[in-house]
Amino acid sequence: MNPISNKQGILTIESVLGIFILTIVGIVGGIALIKASQSITHIRMAKKAAVLGEMVLERYKASAVSDFSHLAVNNDVTDQPVRTFLNDPGLSGNFFLTTRTTCTADENCLVSATLHWNDPTGPSTLKLEKTFVQASPVVPGKKVIVFVKAPPCNETTEVGISSNCLNGLRGFTITSFCSNGTPVQSLTDANGLAVLEGVQMGENVVVIATAPAPSSYNIGT
Repeated sequence: MNPISNKQGILTIESVLGIFILTIVGIVGGIALIKASQSITHIRMAKKAAVLGEMVLERYKASAVSDFSHLAVNNDVTDQPVRTFLNDPGLSGNFFLTTRTTCTADENCLVSATLHWNDPTGPSTLKLEKTFVQASPVVPGKKVIVFVKAPPCNETTEVGISSNCLNGLRGFTITSFCSNGTPVQSLTDANGLAVLEGVQMGENVVVIATAPAPSSYNIGT
């Protein structure tokens, strides 16, 4: 056997192995780069979905303020493009929205907004939830502080009454009226104090004190 030919054969095998290894490394590296790129795209789209989801919940918030009783009826959708729901054609058309509103007897409504889209990693979803509580209506009028007392007590301020008038009468029902004629009531506390909100102001303000039992002080309706 020719030593030179044998040596050339070994060099040829080593060259093939080297090329094969470089090819494998290149393929593995390419796959890693593709996955990294897909991951970056997924994160970017997930962040965008989160922003869109907050915009959707803000739309529900506006609806809750204007018409809480029809929160779900007017707004819930299934697989609707987000840009259609938000009425903004400039938004990406890759995101779709499903919303569900569940309201309880105590007038709390839970809104869930689920966004779904396709990115290089496959189908993806993001769900956001927010609870809305129906606010108490704002009653026009003023706050009136009433003190039911047994004589003598000459204080006229809330602080003075609480500090110096120790003979206030507890448990009286204090009634007055709002601007729409609706009665507003409160009970006197241990110091004889009661606070009424939203009382209609005028030249004469009607306040009725009703005793919890027959009163020796002749206070009643």
